[in-house]
Amino acid sequence: MKWRTRYRSGDRKLDLSPDEAIAWADRNAVPIVPLEGPECAVEISPPVANNDPYDDMIAVHAHLLGARLLTTDGDLRRHPLALVP
Repeated sequence: MKWRTRYRSGDRKLDLSPDEAIAWADRNAVPIVPLEGPECAVEISPPVANNDPYDDMIAVHAHLLGARLLTTDGDLRRHPLALVP
C-alpha cells in the first residue's frame, strides 16, 4: 500500500495506518505474502497500462500467486487481474 500518497488537495488517499491494515488482514485471514526479487522481473500479459514499476510488481505478484487485485487505482482496475467491486 502506498501509505504516503496524497490527493492534490493535500488529503491522504488512505485513511488507514500500516498497523491497522495488518491487524485487519490478521482478523480476516488475509495472508500477507512477501514479494521476492526474482518475481519483479516476470512479464505478464497484458501489461499494466501505465509506466509505474510498482503497479507492475503488484500485478506480477498477484499473477504468480494466482490472486486477484482489489484496488481503487484506475490503471490497475483496467487490468484483467483486477477484482472490481
